[in-house]
Amino acid sequence: MTQLNRDGLPGFPANDWAAPVLTYIFLSRYADVRLPAGPRRYAQPRVLATLASLAVNVVIIYHDKHPRRSHPNGRTS
Repeated sequence: MTQLNRDGLPGFPANDWAAPVLTYIFLSRYADVRLPAGPRRYAQPRVLATLASLAVNVVIIYHDKHPRRSHPNGRTS
């Protein structure tokens, strides 16, 4: 729905930004419940998982939903 895609930051739906935030929060709460052996060793993969979630939602999924527009001369932007 286009109304839902207009929320959030310009150009990106709120869901694309919420997924990495929720990933970080979930992994932080998981670490609170089940204490990792090395907190620093756990923090690094948590940040990488958050960045991967952002990349998947913003870069891959967003660009799949919004294909490049073709120009009249056949080139793509």
